[in-house]
Amino acid sequence: MSDTPQQESGAEQKERIVVNPIHHQAAAAEGNAQGSSADKSTESSAVAGNPNSSGSDISESLKHSSPSSIAQPPVPPQAQTPIGQLVKEVADSVSSAEPSSTEPPVAPVAQGTATGTAVDAKSGLTIPAKHEPGTAPALVSTPEPEVADPMLTSPLHTAELNRTLVNLMKDSSIVAKMQINTLNDYLLTMKPGKIVAREVGCRNQVRFYQALTNIINNLEGKDFQSAMQATLLIFHQHADAALGEKHVFRFVEWVPLSRDHRRGFEKIVTLLKSLADPKSRQQFLKQVNFEPLLKFGLTERGRVKLTAYFGK
Repeated sequence: MSDTPQQESGAEQKERIVVNPIHHQAAAAEGNAQGSSADKSTESSAVAGNPNSSGSDISESLKHSSPSSIAQPPVPPQAQTPIGQLVKEVADSVSSAEPSSTEPPVAPVAQGTATGTAVDAKSGLTIPAKHEPGTAPALVSTPEPEVADPMLTSPLHTAELNRTLVNLMKDSSIVAKMQINTLNDYLLTMKPGKIVAREVGCRNQVRFYQALTNIINNLEGKDFQSAMQATLLIFHQHADAALGEKHVFRFVEWVPLSRDHRRGFEKIVTLLKSLADPKSRQQFLKQVNFEPLLKFGLTERGRVKLTAYFGK
């Protein structure tokens, strides 16, 4: 009598394991770290409930049970989300992570004006103006700073004279500009109050004379016209300085020139000094005979050009 209830209890225990073996399976699914200990605790609890049952009986019961009869562990709500919903959630999370633009809205800009600019109504700043397609903005010409040509200017000239010389010679050849540059060098090296050795003075006088004869004899066309104007202007501005009567004829008796060229130096310089002032020029031309002044130092072509320049 005492054995029957024990056998029935073992059978019930075995039937319970077979019918609902999920306790064994669930214990294994709760965690990989506790899988082996859960299996051991399940087996030990089964043996404790039925001392006559063994682990092999439990294994046999698990073999004959179908997979469908075993209840699966509950799936977390996230795993049951449809794929489309999952993609949308990912896209939403990415877009929410992007920083939002904090740039202020651009205020409307006025249309282009005649100067190619517009004024912002709020800030009052001048900004580039919009233009209609196919139309070009109006160009505003900015005058370039005036740069004096160092070849045509002298520190002894006034700023106005230097600008005039640059304008006169801007379209001239290099040869013509070199002659005016020689005249400017002469003004510096032979200026009043400067001590000049005889050798240096003679050399300066020869270069000065050669520059004058090159202008009259060798230059043609616009070069001749512009160089003559520049020469007369320099003679007029420095009539009381390096080109004055007391200074311009220094060292002439020692210059290494022939007698005719020495006389030509004196007569050409005298002619240019007399005609340098535009106010008295016409009066002098009426009273003076040109031929004696052009006889020395000039070529026939030079005499013709110089006569025609002064209208004689």
